[in-house]
Amino acid sequence: MEESTYETKPNPIAKPSCKMKFKQVQNKIPKEIRYRGVRKTKNSRYNVEIADPWKKNGYVWLCTYDTAEQAARAYDATTISYINLCFFPKEYELASAS
Repeated sequence: MEESTYETKPNPIAKPSCKMKFKQVQNKIPKEIRYRGVRKTKNSRYNVEIADPWKKNGYVWLCTYDTAEQAARAYDATTISYINLCFFPKEYELASAS
């Protein structure tokens, strides 16, 4: 008795599953490092804001920078005195030691 062998070809009409679509779209999005208090503007610059619970609108605008890292460093310099939180702690340890 012979076994029948056949190849299965993908159905050209079949649609990819939702998970597959999501993964394809997710891979196309450029991954950027995100920092607290830093948001990207429409003109591809970065605004820095710090939360201030005592202020009416709750935020204090600090400045605008060309890169997210510059903006995060400005956020660090401001928040280090408020809540002792920063993204680049080694730099501030060295600066305070000198």
